Amino acid sequence: MAYLKLEKSVAFIRLDLDEENPGRFVKLKQYAVPDERQSLKFALDKLRKGADCFALGDLSQSLKWLRESRNYLRALLRAKRLRRARGTRAV
Repeated sequence: MAYLKLEKSVAFIRLDLDEENPGRFVKLKQYAVPDERQSLKFALDKLRKGADCFALGDLSQSLKWLRESRNYLRALLRAKRLRRARGTRAV
């Protein structure tokens, strides 16, 4: 649920800034952290920075930090989904 709200926030800021980056892919390997708690901590830190920039009215910096936070969450969710899928195949 948090990931969806974050993704929605990124979309609204992009819309407000009229910024489009079609065809731009993010390499999730750099956001993959072996420890889930550490990954969540990184995501929360970036989210806080994004919220602070948003409160100051700096939408472009806010967008940068929110995207970073989203990427950490996306990598974490993807890893969990892969582990779950591998676990069901092994049964």
